Amino acid sequence: MTSISANAFKNATKLTSVSIGDNVTSIGKNAFANCKGITSVTIGKKVKTIDASAFFNCKKLNKVTFKGTAVKTMAFKGTKKNITVSVPKKLKKNKSFKKKLKNAGMNKNLKIK
Repeated sequence: MTSISANAFKNATKLTSVSIGDNVTSIGKNAFANCKGITSVTIGKKVKTIDASAFFNCKKLNKVTFKGTAVKTMAFKGTKKNITVSVPKKLKKNKSFKKKLKNAGMNKNLKIK
């Protein structure tokens, strides 16, 4: 599998964590929207596209690990206010990537590790 299609896991109630493998290149719109049990997400390094609202309204999401640099405007809209974000070392002080995360709907109080 190289992509997760739009609405693929939308409203899935039993998901608690998501690990997107390194072979996946795209995550579709609303792919995990309203998955209110998800607390952590790991996004593989080959993911090039995370569409809008991919993780919309995942209210318990508190940790996101990026192995690459893909993120789209409003992909994380409606998530928890204080998310811890882990990124590759080269991105830790990258202001434009931090701005991308904020534009993705992550709160201004996000913590980058």
